[in-house]
This record gives sequence, C-alpha cells and structure tokens, in this order.
Amino acid sequence: MAGSPDNFFTVWDWKASRIMLRAKSAGQDVFHAAFSSYMPGHITSAGSAHVRFWRMAETFTGLKLEGAQGRFGNTEVTDVIGVLAMPDGKVVSGCEWGNILVWEAGLIKCEVAKKGRKGCHGAPVAQLEYSNGELLSLGMDGFVKVWYFETIDLADPPDDDRFVEVEPIFELEVADELGPAALMCMQRRHGGDQGSTWFAQDGGGGLWQLDLSLSADAPAPRRLFTSHSSGVVGVSAAPLAPGVATLGKEGRLHLYSPGSLGLVVARAFPAAGSALLWLPASVAACGSVLVLACADGVLRVVAVNLAAAEQQFKQHGGTALGTADHVTLLQVAKAHAQAATALALSDSGKVLASGGADLNVFLFHVEAKGQ
Repeated sequence: MAGSPDNFFTVWDWKASRIMLRAKSAGQDVFHAAFSSYMPGHITSAGSAHVRFWRMAETFTGLKLEGAQGRFGNTEVTDVIGVLAMPDGKVVSGCEWGNILVWEAGLIKCEVAKKGRKGCHGAPVAQLEYSNGELLSLGMDGFVKVWYFETIDLADPPDDDRFVEVEPIFELEVADELGPAALMCMQRRHGGDQGSTWFAQDGGGGLWQLDLSLSADAPAPRRLFTSHSSGVVGVSAAPLAPGVATLGKEGRLHLYSPGSLGLVVARAFPAAGSALLWLPASVAACGSVLVLACADGVLRVVAVNLAAAEQQFKQHGGTALGTADHVTLLQVAKAHAQAATALALSDSGKVLASGGADLNVFLFHVEAKGQ
C-alpha cells in the first residue's frame, strides 16, 4: 500500500517477484491491509477515516482488483487500525473511541459496546483475532479482551440504534511499574496455531510475553524488552561507576549498566524530555546526580542508585527494573515559559546554564549539599 502522492494498492506475487494487480486507492493514509483467511482473493484495507473492501475478480479482460469504500452511515467517521475478515464474509474493525464495528456488505451492521454503552476499550483497537467462536481484541489501553462472537452476530439491533451491548468473557491487563502497555500488535509464538503464548509490541517502548490460555492461574504478562518509545534526546555517561543514562523524548529516563549487560532503571516523568546532563564527581562527589531539561520548561535534578538497581536486576534474573526506589527527585526548578532545550556546565562546575525555546538563557549557581 503506497502512501502519498500516488496511493496505489498493489498485489504482489512474491514467489515470482512480480506485480499481479495494481489499483488507485483512497487518498487517505492506510494503517493496515490483510487478505481474508477464509475467502480467497478478498482483501480489507483500513486507515485514516476509511475502510475499503477489495476483491480480486476474473473478468473477460483478465484478473482485476475491485475496491468498494465502506460507508459509516450514522456512525461517526473514524480512523481504523485493527481490522479482520470473518469466516462468513463479515468484517470486524476497531475505532478511535475503543468500540468494535461489525461490517456487512460495505455497511456497519452494528457497533459493539459494553453494558451501559461503555467502550470496549479505553483507546483504539489495534488488532483483532478470531478462533473457535471467540473474538479477541487488542487495545492501545493495555487490555486484551475476548468476546463471544456469536452473541454479537445474532443480535438484531433496531435500524435507528445499531448498538449491541455485551461483556467480555475474559480480559487481561498488560501493565507494570512503568504503567499500562500501549499494545500495538501481537503474534502467536511459533510452533502451532493452538498455542497460548503470544508476543506483543508495546507502543510505549517494549515487548511482552502474554499467556492467553484464558485460565485464572495463567502466568502474568512478562516484559521481555524495554526501550524508549520515541527519539533519544540525551545521552550521558556516569562519572564514576560504569554506566550510561539516556533520556527519551517521551520523558523516560533509562540507566544502563555494562555489568548487567542491559537496562537496570527506568523512570517516567510527567513531561517530555529535551536534554540530559550527568554532573561530574567534582560537582557531586557521589557521582549519581543528573539534571533533566524538560518540555514543560522545568529542570529536574535527580539522584540515582545505580549499584542498588544493578543488584536488584541480578537477583531477579535480569528481568526486574528499578524505578522510584532507585531514582530520587532532589529538586525542581521552573525556569522557562516554553521547553527547556539545552544544558551546559561551566568548567569550574559552579554555574549551570539552561537554554529554552522561549529564547532565554538562565544561569544557576550550583551548590553541593549533603551526600
């Protein structure tokens, strides 16, 4: 699926390395496209304010790609990320407000919500899966939920109120001390379609292992990997012990220890990050004080206990991340009216300068207190 300006929809025969079909698509961005697993030659694409249904059809002049735009009718037009073709030809999709839409013949048959018109999810539905009569929805709110599709399919809401209210038969929250995961997609573990182990991508930065056996004693979700979810705006090395700190644009501070071969501390702050400075031992003798410049115009001074975090990391087999216990907020200074974007320390270590998007430079006197 090509983007702007041509927006061509192309079907490839990848084994023969050749283009089979090509057609002009809608002018909007496309987030997802997939073949039907049940009806050969049927494809669904979805994206910015549209869903489009495609069919590879044999005609007198050869194979053609025919597309029909989905019509939202009385439902508010929405961006669509998750979309899935069902065995009976219907298509289910997500929407921006977290409900599930059921499409039939290019029209919305019904909108699925929880009892009391509460949203199925608190954020867009990013992926949908179907197996043995159960519809699984993956939400960017950090929840995986399972629904009986037959209950939804057999409902016959009135034409002027196309809502179906049902409750999920199972739900799993994917979260830890860093907060809920922003689930974007997941893939079943290789080795069979009936396995209950899935791997999920976290838009907040990370990968998770999930057990979807739908049993009460199933293992809790386990974070396998953590990363920044956006650009890294600052990198600074520890002045004494081996270690390095990074600050992400999303506002998360990460500390890495070569001795543990990985990330040992992650701490989220309430504002986006802009710059990072690890104070030298000549200024902070403990060698554990950092200054963060943030998008809210605030400078945050923190102390980190890298040794304790590394010890905890090793005790838990390399899976535990120290957060609040190992990162202490020492001082907050509101300097700039806009984002603080740069930090610099004088050679003497007595003056800290900050620059901001408000075109101001502030000078701070640096004074060590206590340990």
